[in-house]
Amino acid sequence: MALINKRPTPVKVLKSKGGRVLNGFYEAKSTVDYDGVYKGRAIAFEAKSTENATRFDIKNIAQHQLDYLDKAEKMGAICCFLIEFSKDKSVFVVPLSVIQSYVRMSQQPKGKKSIPRADFDIYGYLVD
Repeated sequence: MALINKRPTPVKVLKSKGGRVLNGFYEAKSTVDYDGVYKGRAIAFEAKSTENATRFDIKNIAQHQLDYLDKAEKMGAICCFLIEFSKDKSVFVVPLSVIQSYVRMSQQPKGKKSIPRADFDIYGYLVD
């Protein structure tokens, strides 16, 4: 069992009516979507979803999210990504190190800018 918190995205409200935000903007880059504690260790992860059935585009991951997770992992936190393929409703837990590897490869000349769906079966953990 884990204690997981959804982190709110900081929004500057410019106009609201009856508790609904009509106009606003993100004040700052958020860190990651979720954090908490699992078996006495900090945990932090980012949740992503794609409608593409064959790949996950790396451009969907912001550099500040990678930076935050990297720092947290170096301090002992468990860090990963939850990635959903919405077409078949499959969700994978993917270790930060795997995502970092694909990001590095994508930055090489002629590097692939996406992670093939089949690679999630190899390097990820399917969530039941």
